[in-house]
Order: sequence, then structure tokens, then C-alpha cells
Amino acid sequence: MRKTWALFMGAIWLIAAHAQQLEKTVEQPLIVYKIQTGDTLSQLSQKYLRQPADLAAIRTLNHLRSIDLLPAGEFLKVPREAVKQEPSHATIISISCARMIRAGSSLKPIYIGTVLEEGVVIDIPAECYVSMRLEDSSIIRLPSSAAIKISVLRKNAMESSPEVQLDLVHGRVELDVYKGRSKTTPFEVRTPLSITGVRGTEFRVG
Repeated sequence: MRKTWALFMGAIWLIAAHAQQLEKTVEQPLIVYKIQTGDTLSQLSQKYLRQPADLAAIRTLNHLRSIDLLPAGEFLKVPREAVKQEPSHATIISISCARMIRAGSSLKPIYIGTVLEEGVVIDIPAECYVSMRLEDSSIIRLPSSAAIKISVLRKNAMESSPEVQLDLVHGRVELDVYKGRSKTTPFEVRTPLSITGVRGTEFRVG
């Protein structure tokens, strides 16, 4: 009886451990890379990864036995946090307002052509309207009395479109998102009540 109970408890522990590992894998933000002819994992590591230690995680995630030639046309799952990143930016392309609009804690005035980066807060006065373009040509429009914080605006070495997170302070934001964005590249709008993931079309979030 004791042996049966021990085996039963051991099975429960293994199931729980497997469930925890599966949960971590599901929740982990991933980039999906299409393997090109001649790619090796060691070459991809040098080109794209922040540190060589991340190579072991990729081998485990993709069940790879070797870091030599990879099968061309197959897809490689890469943890987003392991890939090299750099700042991206948004450029003001239109302003319809007779009043000066300022952005950021330094209250820097913005005009057509002003470049905005991650962390900036933009507060649009009444009867004003501002549009900005991201590096992948996605458009963000801020109508009268809207305010947003560009909480995340960065790109990585594996994706052509930047990762975006907008926090809507008040009002609404209108989005025309580039349809060629990868499904795994985050573009989120957060409000105090919800999070909206945007995927290649036009949206209004208020």
C-alpha cells in the first residue's frame, strides 16, 4: 500500500512539474525565425543574441542536438528577451492645432518632423489633432484631448517592425497598423481597464 501511494504521489509530482514547465513555455514571449540556407545556431547566436549563454536555452526550446547546419525553411523559436535590441522612434507627420503642443517631462515643443522615443508622454489639447509614423509606417493618431505614454518603442535584430506598447492616459487613440507585421511582434494599447493587442488593421481604442 505504501509503495502504491509513493508511486501515485511521484506521478502527481511529475505531472505538476511538467505543467509548470509547459506554463513557462506558453507564457514566454517568442520570436519565430525562418531558417535560411547555410544557417547554423552558432552563427545566429553571434549575429542576434545578447549573450552566448542564451544559446543553451534556444537548443532546449527547439529540441536541437547540434548547433551545426539547421534545416532551411524550418522555424526556430527564440526567446524575445534573448535578442539584441535598440531604440526605435516615432516621427510627427501632421499637426492640426493653433496652440503649441508639448511632449515629455521637459515640455519639449513638437512640430512636424519631431522625433519621439520610448518613455515620452504626449498630451493633446482640446481642438487639436496629431499624427505620428513609426519606422514600419504604422500610423498613430491622437485626436482632441487625448494623452498617451509611449511605454515601449524598440526594435530587435530579428524583426523589421518595432515592438510597441502605448498606455492610454485619457481620450482615445486611432491606429493604422502595418499589415506586414509579424504576428509575434507585440503592438499593445493599454487602458486602466484592458489591454488590446493590435494585428495589422485599423483600430480605435478609448
